[in-house]
Amino acid sequence: MQLNIIKNDSYKQCTELIYFLLFGVLIGYFRKMFENSSLKYSLSLFLYELVLLIIFFAFGISPLLPVYIGTFLKYFTSLMLLGNYLILRYLSKFNTRQVQGKINEIKLVAYSLLIFVIGAFFFHCISFFLGAPLFENFIQTLLFACLLSSLAIFPLSVVNKGKWEVMVDDLANSIDIKSCLADSLKFISCSTIIGGWLGAFPIPLDWDRDWQTWPITCTVGAIAGNLSGLWCVIFASSGLVDSIKQKIM
Repeated sequence: MQLNIIKNDSYKQCTELIYFLLFGVLIGYFRKMFENSSLKYSLSLFLYELVLLIIFFAFGISPLLPVYIGTFLKYFTSLMLLGNYLILRYLSKFNTRQVQGKINEIKLVAYSLLIFVIGAFFFHCISFFLGAPLFENFIQTLLFACLLSSLAIFPLSVVNKGKWEVMVDDLANSIDIKSCLADSLKFISCSTIIGGWLGAFPIPLDWDRDWQTWPITCTVGAIAGNLSGLWCVIFASSGLVDSIKQKIM
């Protein structure tokens, strides 16, 4: 009887020790993993964007309904601008306690918003040249252009401190999404634009569906492309790709 009690106690102690070691390993792994700015940004924005979409759908403001597409684009774009800036501001660790830091932050916001407006104008022109109506649904086209600019241009302008010349020069460089935040943003921007472009393919089909109205499918495609890009960065920067390669090799 006493031997059984001793065995049970020893088993419990060994089990607790194993759990403690596993927990410590997991904590150390996640702590090391979250030192990666690309991972922190992509995971934070991915969850933020999902929560926003859930809230919009919960209130019945669906981007799939023509009557709500304008409302969705206005509020979703505004909230994505805010979320992107706050997340990147946290990762950049801006010093807001000093007056000089506050002035620099105001300049950064102003320059980034200016680049956002220029990007929206650029995407509006591109949408028109690719077949979007010029006068009909003009507001929806403009809002869609603002959405693309908020997802693809604004984050790049913030991370490059509002310097458009640095942002343009950096586009030609190679991409390392595992550890470089700027490269991760370039990849996510490309996936967003590609998603918006692919979203235009169902529009001319003769299915006669309400969701084929411009720019519903392009909006869904851009958001899906953005989420896909964020997920790819999460997958790559977390080390899962390297782990899978090691197992395969």
